Amino acid sequence: MRRQLWGPALVLALVTSAASPASAGAAEEREPRPLRELYDNRAVSEDDRPGAADFDGQGR
Repeated sequence: MRRQLWGPALVLALVTSAASPASAGAAEEREPRPLRELYDNRAVSEDDRPGAADFDGQGR
């Protein structure tokens, strides 16, 4: 007796064809962003004590 395997074969074909454009877009190489764009480097302080500014906001 021969079993029909069209269902799983069709699902596999659809999944593979749908994944191809997505992986092609992910393979596109881009230049890494400079660190100055990723971090703002602004210190945080109370308005009445600007000289006590620090980068973590904890006062250390």
